Amino acid sequence: MALLMTVGCSDDTLIETGAPTTRSVAAAPYPPLGLFAGLIGTFPTGTPSADFNERLITVAPGLASFTDAAAAYDAIIVLALAAEAAKTDAPSKFASGVVEVTRRGSKCLSYAACLPTVQGGGKIDYDGQSGTIDLLPSGDPGDASFQVATVDAAGSLIPGAIRSARADEDAFDTPPTPVDVLGGPPADGVLRVGVLLDRSGVDAVSGNAQRAAITLAMADVNDSGGVLGLPMELVDGDPGDSAASAETATATLMSAGSDAVIAPVSNDRAAPVITQVVATGRIAMSASASGASLDAEDRGLLFRTVPPDILQARALADVVTGDGLLRPTLVIDAEPNSVAFATEFDARLVALGGATDPAVLIVPGPDGPAAAATALTVASATTQAFVFVGRPEVIAATFTALTEARLSPAALPWYAANLSPALAPTP
Repeated sequence: MALLMTVGCSDDTLIETGAPTTRSVAAAPYPPLGLFAGLIGTFPTGTPSADFNERLITVAPGLASFTDAAAAYDAIIVLALAAEAAKTDAPSKFASGVVEVTRRGSKCLSYAACLPTVQGGGKIDYDGQSGTIDLLPSGDPGDASFQVATVDAAGSLIPGAIRSARADEDAFDTPPTPVDVLGGPPADGVLRVGVLLDRSGVDAVSGNAQRAAITLAMADVNDSGGVLGLPMELVDGDPGDSAASAETATATLMSAGSDAVIAPVSNDRAAPVITQVVATGRIAMSASASGASLDAEDRGLLFRTVPPDILQARALADVVTGDGLLRPTLVIDAEPNSVAFATEFDARLVALGGATDPAVLIVPGPDGPAAAATALTVASATTQAFVFVGRPEVIAATFTALTEARLSPAALPWYAANLSPALAPTP
């Protein structure tokens, strides 16, 4: 993949890294999706039960979106089953069981259905509201499904095909990072999960949906007898609007006895929280932060129910090539997880017989989107399509700059990763 510098730096050094991608979703001030009618995108999808969304509304009547709710629900169920299987709430001692309860056992679809087998010492394979989980030894899902959708003129997402992706087979048998079983807080009989999710701001759409799902999951666990015979407890928190406030909030959750912490929505906000949590021997869990960089130095204590970027990159490449487009231009937010996503997309594209044209980077700063639009205006004369990868706010600003330059998906196909259903109603 060739990288084409747009503007924003004093030299022509190629940028290959930057700061983390996010799956966060936001309402205003993002422009209406209807302005970009024809945009095609992918986002993780699950197989929630028929009444799941209705049950979420009973927990949070004003809930605006169900984004990431299924994955958050499953995160709680997996933690509860792992603690029950290990017969301890000490996180360093039940961490290895988090992966084990999602694979190579008797299939079960709820906490109540799984519990008898676990209590009897049997192996289970929990698949929940987000579908097949099948965690790898690394703690990430090894299989995932992605909804393909197209934006219409009203700004609604019109569902299309479902694309699946699977990790390389050797990833299923790679030894996990050893966990220090003597580290972390000791068991006290009660499994407590801290939640650090935004109630306001750009991450609140997902944050509020996750919080509702976590509350529902804990109710289902406790209605089935709890964990180790006692009710599972929620320690609720908000990361605030700065790194300092998130650090303080994380410390508060841990001092309140949290054995595991559900990390903030976006990768850039989740990363320091995860580092802080695993350093104390506690489990960090995420239902939304999908970037590759989060796995670094996780001490074997980070687990995710959201599919990692590597899988969505493969699915998106399948969508683009399936539309007969083999020479797209990647438009990349200049930060590490977006670059990693683009690299995986490029590798999959090549494997499918394609090749990307020189990529356009959206460099940091207020002038980045406009500079990218200028470069894309030139590229539009020769490329087959634009594929956008990056943080929602950066990509949205670039979309706006492109429309101001009179470029749109009506003239040239546009594709985007993590096209969020929270940004538009689905008819």
